[in-house]
Amino acid sequence: MKFSRMSLLVVLVAATALAGCGSGTDAAEPGKTAAGRESSVVKAMALPFLDQAGLHVGLDKGVFKSEGLDLTAQFFTDSKAGSVAFNSGEVDLGFANYVSLLQIIDNGAKLKIISEGSVGKPGVQAVMVPESSPIKTVKDLEGKKVAVAVLKNVQPLMLNAVLRDAGADPAKVEYVQVPVPNTIAAVEAGQVDAAAFTEPFTSQAAGKGFRLVTDLASGTTQNWPTAGYFVKQEWIDANPKTAAALATALGKAQSLAADRVSVEKVLQLPSYTKMDATTAAAIKLVDFPTAPDAARLQRVIDQMKVEGLLKGGLKAADLIYTPGG
Repeated sequence: MKFSRMSLLVVLVAATALAGCGSGTDAAEPGKTAAGRESSVVKAMALPFLDQAGLHVGLDKGVFKSEGLDLTAQFFTDSKAGSVAFNSGEVDLGFANYVSLLQIIDNGAKLKIISEGSVGKPGVQAVMVPESSPIKTVKDLEGKKVAVAVLKNVQPLMLNAVLRDAGADPAKVEYVQVPVPNTIAAVEAGQVDAAAFTEPFTSQAAGKGFRLVTDLASGTTQNWPTAGYFVKQEWIDANPKTAAALATALGKAQSLAADRVSVEKVLQLPSYTKMDATTAAAIKLVDFPTAPDAARLQRVIDQMKVEGLLKGGLKAADLIYTPGG
């Protein structure tokens, strides 16, 4: 989905063999120069998601160059094209919401999370209804149709947890997949009773007179990790020093994204979200964690198991990249 992280579930597929990403002569190994040294070149998947602002702030501030990396962001207008490029080796650094990413790893892909992208905050993701709606509480969502960007993904996962916290039955809520740009109109036309929104659409809905039923980052889902950067294990094995430098640089870039002015600046880039200055200044932003947190990520894994979205016994600590590990 545009401006969101909710559309990767059906497009990410198991990683294929590492393709060359290095410089040098034709005889050079993938990921290395002709002299056998690692390449400093890193190609990153860039998508128009708010959660990826840290990468763009880092590029704008020269963080990757300062770590000796020649990182370029290859922009994709949709996650399907970005996923194909990652799987083919056209890009080295991928980005996805955790529900989609964990399912791909669960299906056998050898990937490592090298940096967290975002953690949810109140106001970013919410279930909203028109002011005239009889729906007042989370419990009132039982027996209703709720629009989500992607079925069996981040929004319904989080809302199911919120429903249980409120003593409501998620099985009594009918989720309807609606393209994000059409969500407000779908509610207004009565096609659905309520909708889950993510910024900047949360703010747009509020501007249309929609009111809050529940925040999706509350209770069980408070401080919920939502998306992260990942690389293939093969790429790490071929480029251990480059991988370590990339992890360091991403952490620094995420730290710089704590500055809202810097984030608003990159959101307006023509090659990124193309967001106008007024919208960029008004929306609520996620948190940009500086390092992966196994305990935090395990919460997502555990909740996905509750929903039957994972078949294996994934452990967060095994999925996070550590230099030399």
